[in-house]
Amino acid sequence: MNTSPFSLEGRRALVTGGGRGIGRACARALAAAGAEVLVVSRTRTQLDAVVDEIAAAGGAARRDEEGVLAAVRAFMAGDVDHLEPM
Repeated sequence: MNTSPFSLEGRRALVTGGGRGIGRACARALAAAGAEVLVVSRTRTQLDAVVDEIAAAGGAARRDEEGVLAAVRAFMAGDVDHLEPM
């Protein structure tokens, strides 16, 4: 459990461009603060790498580069059964 005064436990975050640069850093920081992160990127290898890094650090992240709009709607509504499991 995250004890930081900036805890995002129980929150969800969507990071577009999360495969590299600022987006990657934001995805990692949000996950480190306790958020469940949906990472979107055009490049599957970069997407896989950042999600794997977050998971290795004990964070929660999901990936979905196909059907992004549907994934965002489902993720924000809490209906994530159809997305790739963590």
